[in-house]
Amino acid sequence: MRATRSYSRSLTGSGWRSENEAQAACKRVPARHTQSALPPAPHPPRCRYDGKSKKNEAVCALAERFELIPVCPEVLGGLPTPRTPSERRGACVVRKDGRDVTAEYRRGAECALETARREGVLAAVLKERSPSCGSGEIYDGTFTGALTAGDGVTAELLKANGITVYGEGEQSLTEFLCSVSHST
Repeated sequence: MRATRSYSRSLTGSGWRSENEAQAACKRVPARHTQSALPPAPHPPRCRYDGKSKKNEAVCALAERFELIPVCPEVLGGLPTPRTPSERRGACVVRKDGRDVTAEYRRGAECALETARREGVLAAVLKERSPSCGSGEIYDGTFTGALTAGDGVTAELLKANGITVYGEGEQSLTEFLCSVSHST
């Protein structure tokens, strides 16, 4: 197995076992090929809006069984890291200071979809509640921490194109891992 970085190579640095990589597309590879191919992750990438990185055990577990293709739609859409927090308001994405960044989020979603298609992605594991990657529940656009039903821009586009989307902490992700364990 190759530890694919795809076009996001320069954006993600040498590490990839972090919360940021919950924004990672994955496809199944034989488990016997994974152990020697996993690179060390001394410096996890920092593409969260606040410039921080957090390890995510569920994503680490995925790395043992799947080829991960890390992407950050926000960065791919042209947004910097760190960046002003943004939330989705209907079809738009707006920064806390009021600037509309919908175009950047859509551009990033298109890049993520293009990568998923090119790499033959079966499922995407995305950052929960994000205006880009949230699936089923996102922040409501008031910047108060309140949540509402909905999907982020990238999650919505991936789903519309037949790619299964999981949040990095969802019960469904655990169920997915269990089903894969029983099928191999």
